[in-house]
Amino acid sequence: MTTVFWEPFIWEGETLGDRYFPHAAMYVEGVLPALDDLSGWYQFDLGAPRSMLYGRTFTPEQQARIETHLLPDRQAILNGQPYPVLDLALRVGPWTLDKGLIWFSDFGDSEPNQEGHLNLGTIGADFVGGAVLAIDYPGQRLSRLEEVPPEWEAQAQWVPLRVTEHGLILLQIHLDGRPLWMAFDTGSSIFHLITDDAHWEVWTDREVEDTLPIPAWGKILTVYGARPRVSLTLGDRPLDVPLVYYRTDPGWSAFLRRYDVGGLMGNAPFWDTQIILDFPGKRFGVMR
Repeated sequence: MTTVFWEPFIWEGETLGDRYFPHAAMYVEGVLPALDDLSGWYQFDLGAPRSMLYGRTFTPEQQARIETHLLPDRQAILNGQPYPVLDLALRVGPWTLDKGLIWFSDFGDSEPNQEGHLNLGTIGADFVGGAVLAIDYPGQRLSRLEEVPPEWEAQAQWVPLRVTEHGLILLQIHLDGRPLWMAFDTGSSIFHLITDDAHWEVWTDREVEDTLPIPAWGKILTVYGARPRVSLTLGDRPLDVPLVYYRTDPGWSAFLRRYDVGGLMGNAPFWDTQIILDFPGKRFGVMR
């Protein structure tokens, strides 16, 4: 039996419109060794290719210390804008991320959120690299492994997985029996499936049953949900998708076309199970 080290995560809730969603975001505790082991909470967001620190969350003194670690002539593009890169390590449990954090200097909030936590930044897909990531949603824990434990092989339903050159994670589902790639994003936690209006009109009954304002990197988007009229499966596992949402912000449809995906799936379809992202094996597993 393989020994698996698990790191706990917490759920953060959020009020959208007039409703409270208890599973709006996943957070893990991270430590910055260079800042006297400063610990804090980081959103676990696989939709972000790179991990980052939120500048406005830190005190002026902490900001000054962090900026002594700026890498000269190194920048990363975030939301279309260039940002500096830091020569700083971030530790999560027994794992260390030392590939260069983005210094998102003009983002963040120095006040705790409604759950009482201060969000120091985001842990993105680079935390996993080319390893294996397991997320046990009911147990509220995650693990990074070098390989899939043998005892998990037969317990999981496997489908193809791939990562784009820009770090976007894609998994393959079936829609009415036809294979379809979907982006997977733990940062879009509450959504089973979100697409654009063109796909939405074909896949749903077009009767809007839900309208939600959602935050997206400092902006507010409105999304609309309707009941699906297509069959959605992951391997031979039916996907329970009560509502399919669409968004109409500029560039969203172009984003889906660029990566040839039908939409984006969050944590919601898997809240009752454990998933495995086997990046070396290029497959996505759901425990039976």
